[in-house]
Amino acid sequence: MRKVILFSIFIVIALSCKNDKKTTEFNKPLIAVSENEQIIKGNFIYYDDAGVFQTNTEIYGVVIDEMMLELNDKIEPFKEKKTDIIPVTVKVKKFKHENPTDVWENWVAIKEIIDIHDTEKEETNVIKTGS
Repeated sequence: MRKVILFSIFIVIALSCKNDKKTTEFNKPLIAVSENEQIIKGNFIYYDDAGVFQTNTEIYGVVIDEMMLELNDKIEPFKEKKTDIIPVTVKVKKFKHENPTDVWENWVAIKEIIDIHDTEKEETNVIKTGS
């Protein structure tokens, strides 16, 4: 009898759990503009002479050029620490880098800065602890 009750409780719990995936505008990573360029929404960080762009599905190295440095200057007011990542929307050109010594296989060159998302207004699931 005890096994039947436990099994019934397990079934009720399993059926009541939903697979909720938030589908916000920010979670849609790619919007095609042309064959070579796309608008990408994701998180950007530039630290210690390395730029990285992360979407929900990919991580890209970022070409360090004038546009990347301009983006870095624009996100500075949103950072609390130098290592903070900031959600942005940019138009990029994607390409594969064949150099075996590079960390990232996939790269982007930023062509246009479209939006910088205010992380204070974004809903996050991050819990900060400590001092």
